[in-house]
Amino acid sequence: MEFVLNEWLDYAKRVAESFHRTFDRVEAEDIYQELAIELVLKEKQLVAAFEMMERPESYTKTVLRNRAWGYCMKEKNAFFVQTDMYDYQPENVRIMIEQYLGGTTEGMMVPEDAKSVHGDDDLAVFADIARVVDGLSETDQQHLEAYLMDPDSKDVAARQRYSRVVRKVTDTLNRNKRKAAFEYEGTGSRKPMTNRDSLAAAKNSYNMKQKENFKERDYA
Repeated sequence: MEFVLNEWLDYAKRVAESFHRTFDRVEAEDIYQELAIELVLKEKQLVAAFEMMERPESYTKTVLRNRAWGYCMKEKNAFFVQTDMYDYQPENVRIMIEQYLGGTTEGMMVPEDAKSVHGDDDLAVFADIARVVDGLSETDQQHLEAYLMDPDSKDVAARQRYSRVVRKVTDTLNRNKRKAAFEYEGTGSRKPMTNRDSLAAAKNSYNMKQKENFKERDYA
């Protein structure tokens, strides 16, 4: 069953590397070590259980692989949910939008909890903001600029339009960050899902794999 264990460890490493693309290298390495230890223990338990049941080797390998896949997906989605603590916040985004539209590129202030999909340095974060703002519709850009020209205005509607655009920019930044951080390995496809959608999809996919495996069982 060594090949199964190698597959598990390889997947664990890729999960950690995916995590590191957005977050801290040391933390990613710690995650990999913990996940690897857990996978080794689980593999030994499963192998022992299947040997006691005297299951055919091909069936055992298939189930182990599916179990490994399901376990890793569970861990991967746990990391996915954790990214909420690193999300851009509207107040921080508002500050950076004002700096960008005001032409403040030197000595800019990037909040500590702002994380770029392209790196953690200030310029990368600021570049993310710039890309999203530049990609807004002309109307949305006008709402931003109109408010920033007179931030003390008593026009409630203008303030609401401004806040709505800031929220749109914030949501786009967080969505882009997740797409980049949780890319399906080996396929190049992205995963633009909410936490709830992601967990549901993982569970559904795992259940489908289990059903397919059930049909292919060989008790001979």
